[in-house]
Amino acid sequence: MAQDNLYVMLGIFDFHDDLVGTADDDSRVLGIIDNAWNTKKAQWSKDKTKNARKASEASNYLAQEKKRRGELNTMQARRDAWTTAKRSIDAVINKQIGLFSMRGYLLAEELGKIAEIASKATGVDVPVDAVQSLVPSGIEVREGEGPQGKKLSKPKDASKYSNTESLLETYLYEDLYALLDAPQQPEGMGHGLGGKITHQPAATLKAWAEADKHKLPTKSTTIISDHSRLFNQCCDVFADEDSKRAYDEYLIYRALSQILDEAATVASVSNKLDSATAAGFVRKMQETASRLGRTLSAEDAGAYLQYMCSQKGITYASSVAGGGDAGAAAQYEVCPWCGAFMNPGVKSCTECGGRIFITCPNCGNENRADVKYCAKCSFDYGNIRRAQQVVDEAAGSIEALRFDEAEQLLDTAETLWKSMPEIAQRRTVLETRRTQIGPLSDQLHDAIEHHAFHTAKQLYEDISRRAPDFTDTQMLERINAGIAAAETIMKQAGSNPGVDVALRAYEACADYPGLSAILAANPPKPAGAVRVRADGVRRANVVSWDASVTADAVYTVIRKAGSRPLDEHDGDEIERTAGTSVTDTTIEPNTVYYYAVIATLGPLSAAMSLTEPAVNYFDVKNPQLIAEDGSIRITWSGVPKNADVEVWRVADADAPTLPGEGERVSNIVGGGLQDTGLHNGTAYQYTLFAVYMGADGQRRYSQGVHVGGTPLSPPEPIEFVIPQLMPDDTLTLQWDAPNDGESRFFLTREDVGYGLGDSVPLRELESSYEALQVVPTGPDSGTFTLSDDEVYHLIPATVKEDTAFIGAVSTVTKRKVVSIDKITDSSGDAVVMFDWPQADCGRVLLVWRADHYAAGPNERGSNRKMVNKKTYDLLKAIKVEGLANKTTYYFSLFAQLGEGDAISYSAPSNRSFSFGKSDTVTYRVETSTFLGRIRSAKLVVESTGDVPPSELRVSKDMVPAFATQGACVLEVPQQSGAGRHEFPIPPSMLRKGQCYKLFFKDDDDYNHADLILQAGVSPEIG
Repeated sequence: MAQDNLYVMLGIFDFHDDLVGTADDDSRVLGIIDNAWNTKKAQWSKDKTKNARKASEASNYLAQEKKRRGELNTMQARRDAWTTAKRSIDAVINKQIGLFSMRGYLLAEELGKIAEIASKATGVDVPVDAVQSLVPSGIEVREGEGPQGKKLSKPKDASKYSNTESLLETYLYEDLYALLDAPQQPEGMGHGLGGKITHQPAATLKAWAEADKHKLPTKSTTIISDHSRLFNQCCDVFADEDSKRAYDEYLIYRALSQILDEAATVASVSNKLDSATAAGFVRKMQETASRLGRTLSAEDAGAYLQYMCSQKGITYASSVAGGGDAGAAAQYEVCPWCGAFMNPGVKSCTECGGRIFITCPNCGNENRADVKYCAKCSFDYGNIRRAQQVVDEAAGSIEALRFDEAEQLLDTAETLWKSMPEIAQRRTVLETRRTQIGPLSDQLHDAIEHHAFHTAKQLYEDISRRAPDFTDTQMLERINAGIAAAETIMKQAGSNPGVDVALRAYEACADYPGLSAILAANPPKPAGAVRVRADGVRRANVVSWDASVTADAVYTVIRKAGSRPLDEHDGDEIERTAGTSVTDTTIEPNTVYYYAVIATLGPLSAAMSLTEPAVNYFDVKNPQLIAEDGSIRITWSGVPKNADVEVWRVADADAPTLPGEGERVSNIVGGGLQDTGLHNGTAYQYTLFAVYMGADGQRRYSQGVHVGGTPLSPPEPIEFVIPQLMPDDTLTLQWDAPNDGESRFFLTREDVGYGLGDSVPLRELESSYEALQVVPTGPDSGTFTLSDDEVYHLIPATVKEDTAFIGAVSTVTKRKVVSIDKITDSSGDAVVMFDWPQADCGRVLLVWRADHYAAGPNERGSNRKMVNKKTYDLLKAIKVEGLANKTTYYFSLFAQLGEGDAISYSAPSNRSFSFGKSDTVTYRVETSTFLGRIRSAKLVVESTGDVPPSELRVSKDMVPAFATQGACVLEVPQQSGAGRHEFPIPPSMLRKGQCYKLFFKDDDDYNHADLILQAGVSPEIG
């Protein structure tokens, strides 16, 4: 490396900053060069006297310093020196690239090695991107030697499901499907579908979970509590098909992870996974995914194995991932019912018994059961899977002796696929069972439901004699468990058990011998006074009563419409409870109801305690008020059937409590009203009444719901926001702060249903979107963070009087995959230089404006230029023509991610540029002192345009020459517009006699703005 090049000799060469500057006397550039001379001179002087090995070289450099100190004082000299230095460094890099690429390609990690060698040879810090830019277009850069496979991605919601695993393992369930298929809790129903259960619809699985939960005993034990939690989890997981699909993805991930661990164990001794073993694991992974309704290709399965091997240092000797074994790996038949793999040509699944091929009832052609249409006549096969699922469910009902339920299911299956042979087969089994057992099955289920387990056991044994092949281990275990529990309770109580013991035994087994006599000797006393309160807002009747004097009484609440109940069987049972109140939400409005409360003690009942008749007049739901300029808009929902709505209003007073108070608002249309002609600043209160017509022809009113608001002149919406990603992954935010109202911000990944200027209730906005916590750094600026790399819509809102006025929606993300290196002047055109993104990116988008950085890739009023990789390769940059002189332009570069409907954009890289300087920024520090100490201080900045982000630095006895010298005492965020700006400085940060200087944080900002100390002001503090 030539030692006479001053950029190299002074250590100031930078691939991304040529230090040419904007003028010969550019203060920033000359300051850097002068500081470099001083630093090097001090080092050379030291080496000359204290380092014998470097003394001669140091003397030479010191001699050059005297002659060449002013050699870089012009722009042209600096440009020539930088170009010469770069040409020499590029030659060293190109030599190493030639050596490393002799085999025809480079490895990505070798780029770093080349940069290291070149740095050592030239004494210049060579970045990897500089090496990357010099790699010839015909040389491929690979990530590693050979394919590295693919990492098995963990689903986002994995933690939601993994938290349940330990509870499932406690009761030996593999997953929630196993819980529903064969619950160990004796109260569970069980379905015995095996692998077919994973292919059941979500609605069916949820219904089974709810039924199983309903059958749990009311007593509190650990096993019952745990199963209640598990069944609740089933209801959540199988709430809909999307939720079920997410759970299946988690199970697939868990199963594939276990298989990969098994493969690692198998290969741990030889440290090699040979082709035959890999093929076996590939098929196992494919079948595992298939059983959960997913198709996993041999290539993907092999890629997962290969990635695991590369991470664990295992030699991977299979060609599956490359496609070589794909054909061989596909030699199997997949069961359309349970997903199991079988040998080709089999007609029925050896695991679940389902038929793989089914004859078309229209033309007789044989098709796989999972085709959509017959290959010969196009007959619709869509219902066959649903029919088979219903038949399977019917088989489970027959086994559980629920004959009526089984018959209904078979009727349903027949409507879906009338000629399915399994339907006739199950009907035959059903009729055989009915002939053998008769009404005993209904009696058995009734006895179990009422915990009459002694009777149930006798019935079970009678059924077993009539049908010797009948067995239901789960049912028998439940019967025996109930009898055993009652027996244990009674034995522990000794020879004279009390009522409390008898009640516990009764809960376990209602017909246990001897219980009736104990309970009959202690009949329950009636409940006390019963009251009912109609709550129209909650649409419920609240029934409460005074407790019976009988300890341990349990109360049955009965409801009847139109007349009083005659006995405990006359009416609808609302609830059984040991408490003294219930809330009845299963009522209709404008209907007369009577309630009765019956105190019970085991099988014994006291006399009924009755209420007065109650009528509930439901209110409307979800009233929303939006205050507007001179008017108020109110909306609501849930108007009860056969009801109208009346709205009454008062001004500057409490809301009306009865119709007729205040003024009636008449212009009601559908589910809302627009009340106009109001006075801004006046508070209005409204009550919304639902109006019913009684049986006597009289109007009846609901209790009424209240809303209130104040009309107002709408504040200005926030018309632009500028989010900017910082190096530490935080984001800064600037916006045009409204003169009236509070600035609030919200995030969503979904489409935004509002436009600029729309007004909505604040609580509606808060319930629909995620509130963004912005830490303020000024009246119109702040910082915030994002939890992930997703692309979000940023919704600004001006909030006033609980109403939000929507601003200009923008996009924001912290996924930054492209960065502007610099912008240069090329014959009057701006050339935006950057490296093409390494991510999967087909295009980049350059957006520029003359007023501010673009708030998003599609902000109206912006100039846009989309460039693909082929166009980029022509210049390794984007050229922008037709820009005005002495105008600052704000460029934002986005990487386009995805295609079609899935397009999104990365976080922008922002950089400003101008031809010649367009703005001037002057500054000074003002202080006040008392008894020689600084009491207060502020930085005063005056500008002819925007003030870029800056920092104030101080040092002792001398003015800081560059942006890393001294200590930073104040950071100044970007200020929009010309004018005067003041910023307080903590007095504790300053000392009299210190010198200060303001620096732009981004060196490129010096290209369009002069930053100077105010004339006539000393840079010394105090």
